Amino acid sequence: MALDVLDGNGAEQTVKTTLSGQDHVPHHHVDSSALPSGAATQTTLAAAVTELQSILSKLNAAFGALGQTTMAGSAPVTIASNQTVIPVSDNSSTLSVDDGGGVITVDGTVSVTGVATEATLATVATEATLAGVLTTTAFQARVPANGQAAMAASIPVVVASNQTVIPISDNGTSITVDGAVAVTANYSNGTNYINNAATTGSITPSNIDCQLYNEAVFHLLVPHASDPVGYFEAQGSINGTDYYPAPISAVIDTSTGIAIAQTGVTHSTGTNPHRITLDATMAANLDCWFGFDSPPAYMRVRYVRTSGGSASGTYLHYFLRSI
Repeated sequence: MALDVLDGNGAEQTVKTTLSGQDHVPHHHVDSSALPSGAATQTTLAAAVTELQSILSKLNAAFGALGQTTMAGSAPVTIASNQTVIPVSDNSSTLSVDDGGGVITVDGTVSVTGVATEATLATVATEATLAGVLTTTAFQARVPANGQAAMAASIPVVVASNQTVIPISDNGTSITVDGAVAVTANYSNGTNYINNAATTGSITPSNIDCQLYNEAVFHLLVPHASDPVGYFEAQGSINGTDYYPAPISAVIDTSTGIAIAQTGVTHSTGTNPHRITLDATMAANLDCWFGFDSPPAYMRVRYVRTSGGSASGTYLHYFLRSI
């Protein structure tokens, strides 16, 4: 059925209805629609979608894919002025901080908590607790007993870089040196003979110059067949002209290496210590050494025949050394 009704503007309109009981349900047929000004249409919405897609493309280019990337590929941000504390991980007990070219500037006061103080230390380490630590087996094992021990049972130490000279003992006059030791020494030597059967006088050069040496050693070989009754005398001089007796501390037998104990040969450290005396009972060649530490400036050895034969064939070799 149809009804005639007035619309909002007072114009009469025919409305088709369906009777449902006593109510009329209107049928609406819209031939055209008057949209409000500025309302979106299919055309304007299409343009908006195109613009939105352009914006999304720009955002994707600015922010890139998810995950960490380089600074050049990241969007700039700034932390809020009222940003709360940002926790920092220690990276499994390792935290790297760039020192800014050797300088780190800290503005304000840095608070450090947990620092030990006299009060807190007093609660941790007391005389009683320390005494307990000092008596533990583990601590005492690190502190060896007094006295020298093997390397494995000793505490490692290092000598200071400015350590003063450490005296070295000669280990009872015996020092063992591993490897070669270079010793620079100055030597001089000479050999003289007595060939005159009746010789009495010097059998060395008039002056053996010992001024540059601190050791003088003489090797004396006298054949017994010449029956050399007399004595050999060591003499020293300051000026090379005036000689005086030079005491011999010991006469060493070449074959035994000990003090001479040969029949017919006498050397006394008490009476005439500068002489080696020979008598007619000498039955073998005299082969001996005698020397001087810090010898006189000049030295010589003289033979004085007292009786009997001579010292013909006597061999005397002198050896000078400076170390």
